[in-house]
Amino acid sequence: MKSFLASAVVAAIAIPGLPLAAQASLVKEASLESVCRGDVPLVVHSGMGATVDFTQTGKVVQRAWLGDPSQITLDADRPIEEGSRVLFLRRINGLNFDGLPSTASTVLTTVLISTSGSEVCQIPVSYSSSLPSYTSLKLMPSEEPNSRAIASEEDDDPVARRLRISSVNLDGVEAGINANARSLGEDNPVVIRVRAFIARARNGAEQKSTAQELEIQWPLILELARQGEKTVSYTETVSL
Repeated sequence: MKSFLASAVVAAIAIPGLPLAAQASLVKEASLESVCRGDVPLVVHSGMGATVDFTQTGKVVQRAWLGDPSQITLDADRPIEEGSRVLFLRRINGLNFDGLPSTASTVLTTVLISTSGSEVCQIPVSYSSSLPSYTSLKLMPSEEPNSRAIASEEDDDPVARRLRISSVNLDGVEAGINANARSLGEDNPVVIRVRAFIARARNGAEQKSTAQELEIQWPLILELARQGEKTVSYTETVSL
């Protein structure tokens, strides 16, 4: 976490001699759909790094990896298995890995989860030592960035409506975490926190505030409930 914060500070420092108007353009907005299609390549500049910001998309990063990890490092705002929203890539001196050839570019692959399910997003990554045109790629929902702000609550998209839900079916969440615990392991921090969330909520604690206290992203709780409800429905159907 400290290394990520230090990296973010370095990326936010003004470039000496660069006009303020140019510095403001270091943040580039692009739709998630176009980025995942590879239309918006990400360039990691030496000494500056690059940030990929998912905070506006309604999705969290469940897994992330680099095709070629020999030229850049990958960091996140929180442990990725707990659901990250911001990724940071930093250029490093090239490393040699046995059996892994070094390349002039690579791909950042992410697995994103939301209330509507999961998806894979691949972002092409290249390197440069020149001054950057932007160092932060802010991903937006596929619709126009301002459309959600002016839309009425009734016209809002399904993901936003689901995210406003303040309580979920705890049996579904439990079934969801049970299914994921088989691969993650019972000692995984996510499994431990979600089980603590379930216990507190069943004792009467307000669900959303409890998730916040345990540092669990609410979209993750919703996704576990969605997965678990499918499992519970399937089990009930089979038992009939």
